[in-house]
Amino acid sequence: SEIETDFHVGYNSTYVWRGQDLGDNMYEYGLDVAGSCDCGLDWSAGVWYANPSDNEANDELNIYGEVSKDFSYFTAALGFIHYEFDDTIDADNTEAYGSLGAAFYGVDLGATLYWVVDGDTDANPAWGELSASYGYDISDKLSASLGLTWGFTVDADGGDHYNSYNAALSFDYAASENITVSPYVAYNGADGYNVDRIGVEDFDGIYGGVSVSFSF
Repeated sequence: SEIETDFHVGYNSTYVWRGQDLGDNMYEYGLDVAGSCDCGLDWSAGVWYANPSDNEANDELNIYGEVSKDFSYFTAALGFIHYEFDDTIDADNTEAYGSLGAAFYGVDLGATLYWVVDGDTDANPAWGELSASYGYDISDKLSASLGLTWGFTVDADGGDHYNSYNAALSFDYAASENITVSPYVAYNGADGYNVDRIGVEDFDGIYGGVSVSFSF
């Protein structure tokens, strides 16, 4: 089947990951490919690199892949994410995840569970996310989306619990047939004690950024 490819570059005032502050002035680069097969499954894979300019932050490389199936009323997916960091920390790990998604009256709903399969499973063994988003076409070239996400630690051993709440308003502007410019602004709040792997602080506040993607 035809393979869709997308390359993007972006800037974020703060790198916020699961409610944690991973560095300011973060530049990112990503390449994604996606397609489908005759068995009825869709697939996607990609690489992503983050380069925060904060001296105490760490460069990060993600490698990921996913297969999904559309069941008409909902979509199910299974995937993995491998995280690699620079030599200043020892936090490389791999997560597997499963997700369910559905749309009701124009609102996209999602539920995802991530669990560590390789690395430090004692720090954050599992992470859950519930999300809702609504998109609106302002014009032929401009669309907007409002997304809400609640993330939380999942600790079967009854350890400390941690929550992250995020609201993001984003825009997609089709500058051409193959180029899309996407600015966003977001607010993140966090509470509880986060037993993290890499010793970073929680982030509470407003941040934003912009990305430019090229599809071919």
